[in-house]
Amino acid sequence: QPCRGDSGGPAFLGANAIAGVVSRGDGACSDHVTYTRIDTARAALVNPYFVDTAPASVHTGDACFYEGHCVEGPCLQTKDDPLLWFCSQPCDGDGDCPAAMECASDGCRYRVPSPGALGHVCARDEECESDMCREAVCTISCQVDATVCPADFECRHTGALQYCFAKPADCGSCSSGSHAPLWLVFIYFVRRRRTGRASFRRGSRAARSDTARETRSGS
Repeated sequence: QPCRGDSGGPAFLGANAIAGVVSRGDGACSDHVTYTRIDTARAALVNPYFVDTAPASVHTGDACFYEGHCVEGPCLQTKDDPLLWFCSQPCDGDGDCPAAMECASDGCRYRVPSPGALGHVCARDEECESDMCREAVCTISCQVDATVCPADFECRHTGALQYCFAKPADCGSCSSGSHAPLWLVFIYFVRRRRTGRASFRRGSRAARSDTARETRSGS
C-alpha cells in the first residue's frame, strides 16, 4: 500500500496510462488508500496548469517557475525571499524595465521588498507568499515564536494575534504604526494595474500542497 510520502504517486491503468494519484489512506498503510482520478480534474486543473507553465508563456514581471518559462529573459529569484521568482529581461537603465522594476546587473528586478515578500504592501492574503496580509502588508505569524521575525522586523499584536512588521524608522517624523503609508499603498495599486500581477511565488504553494497531501495520506 502507498504510505507517508507517496501522496501524488500514480495509479497506472495499463502500461502507459495514469488513472489517478494517491490522495490519502489509513494510518497503518495497510488497509486502504484513496486515489484522485485524473480525468475528472483535467478540464479544471490539469489543462490550465499546462497552459500556465508552457515554455515562453509569461513576461517580464510575471511569476515564473523555470528557465525558459519567460519570453524576454531569465527567471530570477528575488533577493528577499527564496520562494519568489519572476521574469526579468536585459537592461541598460531603469527606463528599460517596467515601471515597478529597476535595472540591476543581472536584469530588471523588483525593488525590495519584492511583491509577495515580507513587508510588501498587499490587499489580499493570496498576494503574499505567506498567505498572510495584515495591516495592508505581507507578514508572517510570530504568535508561537517571536524570533521568526527578521532583524529589521518586530513581533507585534494585530487584534488577538501577533505578526512580524517592519520596525519603525528611527526618526522624529516617522510613523510608529504598522500600517503601510497611504502613498505607498497608492503606488502599489498603480503598479499592480500596470503589471497585472501582484504575487510572484515559485513552488511555495505546491510545497504546502505536497505537505498537506502527505499528511492526509498517513491519516
